[in-house]
Amino acid sequence: MMEGSKEQGESQITRLFAKESSNDDQKEKPITVVAFYVFGFLIYAIYSLIISGAQDILAGTFVPTSAVLIANVGPYFIITVVTPCFIQKIPYFPRVLAIFFLEATGLTLVIATQHVETKLLGVSFSSFGFGLGELSFIAMTSFYHDTAVSAFSAGTGTGISLSPLYYTGKILARANVSRSEII
Repeated sequence: MMEGSKEQGESQITRLFAKESSNDDQKEKPITVVAFYVFGFLIYAIYSLIISGAQDILAGTFVPTSAVLIANVGPYFIITVVTPCFIQKIPYFPRVLAIFFLEATGLTLVIATQHVETKLLGVSFSSFGFGLGELSFIAMTSFYHDTAVSAFSAGTGTGISLSPLYYTGKILARANVSRSEII
């Protein structure tokens, strides 16, 4: 009798935590894989785009390019050091909203203003969004199959690679450089 109730309890646990049991052959939904890929791509593309455009952000000023790098890395460092102490108490939906608003506000400030201080503030907002996004999405992958981590990682690699290429292409197009001259 005791053995039967033990087996029944184990089967209930297996049903509740199917991912941790023996469902390694179970695949992740394609929409989940695409979502993690896109999240990884977007946050790393924005991060890489700001680094690529550092000189253009400060164009016409005597502020050194390293100011953009400090404004980009500083907030990210603060987020990754301080946030793990309390981030688990904040639900994912408010985190994703904060990431969106930080990134959107940061990019808007960089693009729409002429004041260097405001542009650097925009870079900092974007960096806060990047740090929060990286922490949140990597943590979120623990609720999904291993494919989610792979998709996020592939998105980050694509974003960090394609963003500078896109930026360089836009600059060369603006300068009326032909493709044959580039090659």
